[in-house]
Amino acid sequence: MEAVLDAISAFWDYLASVDRVALALAIGCHLTKTICASRAWRNVLVAAYPDTRVSWLPLYAACVAGAGVNALFPARVGDVVRLTMAHRAITGSTYTTLVSSSLVLAIVDALFVIALFSWAVTQGVLPSLDVLPYLPSFD
Repeated sequence: MEAVLDAISAFWDYLASVDRVALALAIGCHLTKTICASRAWRNVLVAAYPDTRVSWLPLYAACVAGAGVNALFPARVGDVVRLTMAHRAITGSTYTTLVSSSLVLAIVDALFVIALFSWAVTQGVLPSLDVLPYLPSFD
């Protein structure tokens, strides 16, 4: 029990040392990303279900809940939560269409990641392999 209390104390100490401006900027970027991703997913689903009203707010809630569950549990359990919430929010929807729409977004995400990684490699902002053993580890 003492080890758990020490870990909690260390967590709060690390959290207190985080710059508030950087934390606010990071939270703002994350919220912007979730808003943009949920709007994109809604637009894909509107194209898939043209005769059905697809509200954005339940899909945003599904995205946020899915991201939260993915942060806590392994094996992308949050994606199942996200798809289940979306299925309940859209009347007449099928899991096949919802999964397919997620794959469309995954393709776009992969293209952006490849572009960002390519930019980082060409700019030399990634550490080289000979430096990696000397970088501080994350516990």
